[in-house]
Amino acid sequence: VCQSSRRRMTAHALHIGLLACSRTKTDRPFPARELYVSPLFRAARAYMERRYGPGNWLILSARYGLVDPDRVIAPYDLNLRQLTPGQRESWGDRIAVELTDRFPAGTVLWFHAGAVYRDAIAPVVPHQVRFPLAGLRIGRQLAWYRQHASAERLNSTDVLP
Repeated sequence: VCQSSRRRMTAHALHIGLLACSRTKTDRPFPARELYVSPLFRAARAYMERRYGPGNWLILSARYGLVDPDRVIAPYDLNLRQLTPGQRESWGDRIAVELTDRFPAGTVLWFHAGAVYRDAIAPVVPHQVRFPLAGLRIGRQLAWYRQHASAERLNSTDVLP
């Protein structure tokens, strides 16, 4: 169940952005932030870097799992839709364990990812979850990122979109 995406941050809440990978990639290994080259991923990455800041956003990869943006990874051809329901469930469980081990209770996870990614993870993490772009098609998501392009990094008094 998606909770309201407009919440006031508190000094105690850690906010983490989770960005889904994209199909379009470079043809050789790169840091994950640079490996994915679709217009939507690039717009979302710019937003993540400004809004959440270093160390506070991660990439969800069907192949590599939870990926730090600076981790060098090789290109691949796999997305969650190619996995069986059981494989997607196992993938989501692995990501949930990593997130639980990495971030304390009270952390808010902001999913910038399609339903197949959200549905594999959100139901099994103990953290609060938000889906700011749920239900928007790619064109509308691009417009949303353009609208928020000038957003500065969050601080404890900001209201999240």
